[in-house]
Amino acid sequence: MSVPTIRLRPFSDSSPDHANLLGGSPRRTIHDPFCIVVWRFKTEAGRAEAFQALCDEAAGLVREQPKCLFQRVTRKGSDFKVHVGLEDSYGVLSHISSFCDVLRQARLLGRYEGVEIHGPAGELAYLRDPLQAFEPTFFERDGDQLV
Repeated sequence: MSVPTIRLRPFSDSSPDHANLLGGSPRRTIHDPFCIVVWRFKTEAGRAEAFQALCDEAAGLVREQPKCLFQRVTRKGSDFKVHVGLEDSYGVLSHISSFCDVLRQARLLGRYEGVEIHGPAGELAYLRDPLQAFEPTFFERDGDQLV
């Protein structure tokens, strides 16, 4: 599978409402429309450490993205998951378009196992069409906030 190109389009009046993302209290409360992207990879024999180094290098780039809330890598043997929390669906599209170079490098070290997109129904609806080339698995999130 080649890495598709994502074309960003501006939000229209019919796009999900992205106002009031963060609560005003000192304790940060993340409200809808935040989304989580989970990239899944399986590395080839003997390449797990090189893949981990690529993840560490990419973490700096991901954290600099303006709509990035968090980024973490989890690993079990040769299986890796890269978790990226983003403010909204536009942040997801922006992240994926800038993550394509990392995906190309990752494919040299292992196998792309898929991507999961977690978020509220309105955000997922906006993402289905532009992300179809990645064949994502969508998970609708219950509730409206994460504390």
